[in-house]
Amino acid sequence: ATPPAASVAGDVAAADSATGADSAAAAAAEGAAAVAVDNAAALAAEGAAAAEGAAAPSAVADGVAAELAASAAFWRWQAALDRCVLAYREGVREHQGFDSDSVERFRVSFDNYDPGRTGEIAKSHLSEMLAGLFPEMVRNLGEHERARMVLEEADADGDGALDFCEYLTVMRRIEDDDNEMKLLTEQETVAETNFSVQEVSEFRKIFQAYDRGADGEMSFEEVCGMFQDIVPLGARVLKELRRAVHAADTDGDSELSFPEFLRLMRRLVDEDFTRHSVHRPNTADAAP
Repeated sequence: ATPPAASVAGDVAAADSATGADSAAAAAAEGAAAVAVDNAAALAAEGAAAAEGAAAPSAVADGVAAELAASAAFWRWQAALDRCVLAYREGVREHQGFDSDSVERFRVSFDNYDPGRTGEIAKSHLSEMLAGLFPEMVRNLGEHERARMVLEEADADGDGALDFCEYLTVMRRIEDDDNEMKLLTEQETVAETNFSVQEVSEFRKIFQAYDRGADGEMSFEEVCGMFQDIVPLGARVLKELRRAVHAADTDGDSELSFPEFLRLMRRLVDEDFTRHSVHRPNTADAAP
């Protein structure tokens, strides 16, 4: 029998509803699958990143360990260097600031006044020592007083004898006094000769270049060596030069200290020794 129209219409609606439900389910399933795929991809990416991250910290850790090892070695070296510097400073302090060569030289002179190798310069040898260190004290009351004061200052224990450390104290005081006197003399000479600071600097370079012995003194031969490249050293020129050197040698030791050298140059400039090609140093002519 033919079903009524209403029944047919209901069946069609039910079928359509079922079909719609199936389509929605299918779409939901498809969406879930897509989400799952995306999640899986994300998880895979995170896993790869985690793997790389695990490798990176490991490399960093290795680098840090290497740096720590190198740093430890550096600090051990630094500590050893600090100990060496400290030992050097203590040695310098103990030896009154003298270097090892000077200490050895003073040890030789100390032993000359300690023939019995007792480790001390006895009272019986002090006068000999003082006469050697202060040759003017016999004729100069001021120098005699200076020698007495230096000896009293150095004899820390007051036993009237000098051990090597006390002897170095004497030498330190003498050298400091001498350096102070040299500086004062040089300052006075610079003012006296009226050379500029730049001229004094250039003359010092010349002096040091021709002071072959590097002892702070120039002999007449060294002075001649300085002039021989610019002045024909004939008999007349040598005579004039010798006269000028003799006049500049105020202490009469036949050698010129730097202040005496400045006096020599002042004399040669004033006497128009430029006719023999001697002139005041020019910074424009100085070698770079």
